[in-house]
Amino acid sequence: MLKLFKATGPSGMVHMSTWIKGEDLDIFATAYLAGMKEQPDNTRENHFAALNTLRIACKLYDIYQFDFRMSYGIGVDRALLRRINEAFNYKKKDLQKVLERKKTGADLFDIATQLNALPPAETSTIKNRKIALRRYLNWLLDHGDRVLRNYHVSPEETAKRKQLRANVEEVVVVARQASFKLRSKLNPYDLLLLEDFMESYDFRDVWKEEVTGLRNKVMFDLQFYGTLRTGEVLLLKHNDTKPGRRDYPNEIRIEDRRNDPEETRIRRPAAKTGAGVVTVPEPTFKLIEEWKDAFLDIEDDALELGLHHRMEHNFMFVNTSRRMKKYYGRPLTISGYNFAFKSLCEAAGIKGRLGPHALRHLCAMRYVRRRKQQGNSNDIIIRDMCQFFRWSRTSDMPKLYSAHENHASLYEAMEQD
Repeated sequence: MLKLFKATGPSGMVHMSTWIKGEDLDIFATAYLAGMKEQPDNTRENHFAALNTLRIACKLYDIYQFDFRMSYGIGVDRALLRRINEAFNYKKKDLQKVLERKKTGADLFDIATQLNALPPAETSTIKNRKIALRRYLNWLLDHGDRVLRNYHVSPEETAKRKQLRANVEEVVVVARQASFKLRSKLNPYDLLLLEDFMESYDFRDVWKEEVTGLRNKVMFDLQFYGTLRTGEVLLLKHNDTKPGRRDYPNEIRIEDRRNDPEETRIRRPAAKTGAGVVTVPEPTFKLIEEWKDAFLDIEDDALELGLHHRMEHNFMFVNTSRRMKKYYGRPLTISGYNFAFKSLCEAAGIKGRLGPHALRHLCAMRYVRRRKQQGNSNDIIIRDMCQFFRWSRTSDMPKLYSAHENHASLYEAMEQD
């Protein structure tokens, strides 16, 4: 008898009847999708489509109880993972046609031949669905690990589950953008425009709302003068700043707060290299103190607007637009940060595509030029950059920066790499 379950699909509540006949009963996928009800529609749609594709791939290769085996057992071997990963390169409707042919008696060899003859799906479709596949597989493994902690699991099976997780990371690979697209963002002329603008602009001339301009000025100065990454700026809290005394400089503490109980952003910022401490120049630190004073006014405004519950967190940078009351007082998102940086670039006359990380890039270039003018050798500069910019000692980034004293030569080296 057909049982019907409901899960959150791309357009609300969707009957998943095709997954739940007999052995296809899929409580795992139902629970996973139901937990995504707060995600944007396009994200839920990608995950829903990915799980449908996974279901077809399992039927194509006669993989039974896949979700249960991944969650509580030792999963499937690398060969089967590769076949599943390969199936995600094609359109779902084409995979469904191959599955129909299989039902007429086609063997496994014929299936592989038929898949190779299919036209590939769009690159963006492949990327989004493989991202969703990886997240689902890791969710199955995490879910199983939490349950298995309550049981005795042999060392052999524990080792196999660790290997299974490694196989997922190695086999289900999400293709990155072509390198020339990434490098095009590092146009040397645009970087020179941005560097000159950062040293001279008045934030009141860029943003109409003064409190918004002050916030953006502080955030971007922290990257341009203080080496912070975008995620590190967004994760700062008010108690992370420490004023300097005597011979001690002003300091800012960096923390990775992706699992912070106060974190409510769907796309969570991250501190790439974990916890650490950075120093910032006195003018930047004074701007931070000025922003803290302005933040008190934001709290008063939120109380006046009946939005004081939005301020029940300690994150330093928040949405400041009173025109968008839905978001007022909430921690600033990555998209909000990028939007503010886009306004900065437009004011600087930059027509190319630059991301906020360009500010940290400029900070590194300026650091190298200053240290070379002081007569420091490359070895010393590389050693100090690892500490100042919080790179690992094995990172190639300090060597790349120290070998080039201007944007043009660094850009040329990246093009030849």
